[in-house]
Amino acid sequence: MIEFSFVAVIFVGMLSLSFNAIMGFCVQQYVAYAVFMTARSYQGANSSLDANTSAARAAISGYFPGVSGSGTGMSVPLTLGSLRVANIISVFLPQAKKNDYGPADENSKVRVVFEVPLVMVPFGPNMKKTFGKITLDAQSYLGREVSATECRGWFEAFMDAFAISGAGMSGKYQSYARKYSGNMDDNGC
Repeated sequence: MIEFSFVAVIFVGMLSLSFNAIMGFCVQQYVAYAVFMTARSYQGANSSLDANTSAARAAISGYFPGVSGSGTGMSVPLTLGSLRVANIISVFLPQAKKNDYGPADENSKVRVVFEVPLVMVPFGPNMKKTFGKITLDAQSYLGREVSATECRGWFEAFMDAFAISGAGMSGKYQSYARKYSGNMDDNGC
């Protein structure tokens, strides 16, 4: 019985550590995807910078209910059912720009800092504090996105280059390009 109790404690500890490592990996993937989608919202070729910013805020708050805009010192829980799997502690949304965010640096990325529990065993509400937390970071840099004008110009040139015959076909393709180049957003060029 004594040997079993020693082994059982070690086994439960290892099982809990494995469970939390898997949950931490899943949460990291989820947050990284949310950050990536928020970054795409900034560059979604909306009509104005305000629309880009609104789309990004809507995206981030869709993945993390309770988070709105940028901020540090947050304490927004990320839950799976009734289980708290992470704690959002910081969100950074860059200032919206048109097409070109310049080189990758601290001011050209969406960033979320969050904590996941290291070991959380189901023996009371305070055990996860006893065994600590790991702080993780998810980032997605914003680079240069082609403008709608550049996209349309590339599309027209492409259609021109592969026109089957003469100016009539070329004009037809250019008309097609002007009509449908708007569907080539999201770096479709």
